[in-house]
Amino acid sequence: MIRKIAILTAFVIAGFTGMLMLKHYVIDVHDHDHHDHDHHGVHEHSHDHSHEKDVQISPKLQQLLDRETALNAAIQQRPDDLKSRTALAETYVQLARMNGDHNDFVHKALRVADNTLDIAPENTEARMIKISVLLTLHQFEKAKMLAESLAREFPHNAFVYGALCDANVELGNYPEAVTACDKMLSIRPDLRSYSRASYLREIHGDMPGAIAAMKLAVKSGVHGSDERNWALCHLANLYLQTGDIENAEIIYNGVRELQPNRTEAIIGLADIASINNGLSEGISVLETYADHDADHKIIEKLALMLVANGNDLKATEMIAHAAEGLHEQAAIGWNIDLELARFYADCNVNLDGAQTRIEREYQRRPENIDVLATYAWVEFRRGEIQKALPLMEKALRMETKRPVYLYHAAEIYSAAGDLRTAQNYLKLCKSDKFLLPAQNLESARELEKRLHQFAQQAQVTPNKHQKS
Repeated sequence: MIRKIAILTAFVIAGFTGMLMLKHYVIDVHDHDHHDHDHHGVHEHSHDHSHEKDVQISPKLQQLLDRETALNAAIQQRPDDLKSRTALAETYVQLARMNGDHNDFVHKALRVADNTLDIAPENTEARMIKISVLLTLHQFEKAKMLAESLAREFPHNAFVYGALCDANVELGNYPEAVTACDKMLSIRPDLRSYSRASYLREIHGDMPGAIAAMKLAVKSGVHGSDERNWALCHLANLYLQTGDIENAEIIYNGVRELQPNRTEAIIGLADIASINNGLSEGISVLETYADHDADHKIIEKLALMLVANGNDLKATEMIAHAAEGLHEQAAIGWNIDLELARFYADCNVNLDGAQTRIEREYQRRPENIDVLATYAWVEFRRGEIQKALPLMEKALRMETKRPVYLYHAAEIYSAAGDLRTAQNYLKLCKSDKFLLPAQNLESARELEKRLHQFAQQAQVTPNKHQKS
């Protein structure tokens, strides 16, 4: 059995791994080890595709859509056909990943899984699918409880430990997440386990280790598969965060050759266009895809870039559009408190609403670094600097080196009068080792100018917050 320390040292040294399929989980129920037959998906009513965008449909996507139709027909003929029900549920999970129509397909997947469990409460496939969907909906406590129950029944099941890793990461239980990931790696070292280890490396501040691990995840994937494209995009994201624009761009473009509408690749290329040629170029990239059916992440990114570029009228329209999309997710069971609070704070709008949402999320997940960092940023935007400081300190306790968090820390410490610490964080996030998202570059430059002026005006005295 691989020791826990393997995640944090040995695998990386050997050339080894939040995500981790964080924010949109892609757990594959095929990870289980107690059945040999094939499983495919979840839902009971055929999906009307007449409203979908006039874009090229890949053979894989068409295969899933055809499978959906066939499985719905089979269920209509035999409503007690559990195999078809679980196959349909998983199909909807896969469609949510590939087609970007998360709200519709994820909702259908959960409904079919629940209907299956009404018929057969102990059905393992349906329970696994429900865990995956609950994670996607950010219902982490429920997912963790179900996964713990399955772990007692199937102690050598890689899927279960992947789910436990994901849930514990999101709940801020990082030691428990490491334990679960270590167990998953010992059972099945593959794309899913390597990618989770990569995210844990990132959380612990080891960006080279995170990149090395994600490379192994990519190497373990099947060429052209959705899972491998996901891993490639996250590898590109890591490259971009660490300033390797060239490799990031190559990977994003390669993924788009396989999946032209891949959200992560589009956003990454928009960032690169902005960095190379200004925000207007990045905005142009995103506007090509920002129609009424666009992935909510594209709309949110476009809104942030418009705000940063001073396009107030368009920004207001896009902020409303993005907020509407997030509320639509909430209407079908997504927990979007963190996402909406962060979005409002980044756009510097509706800060009271942001504070209400992040306070609620903090009560659920007080140890999660993303929740803490967002809470700190919301309080900074509201002018509550003394509230923001301890939250940001705790958010960075893992020595996480996400450039945007380092920049936010610099802003917060500067506002608190701790100029030396602010300078240290800003210097780190603007070094050649890291690269801020495009929408933060100009504000970081402005902070740098202010700190330089302060340094010229007064002697900077270190205090207890000073970083070595």
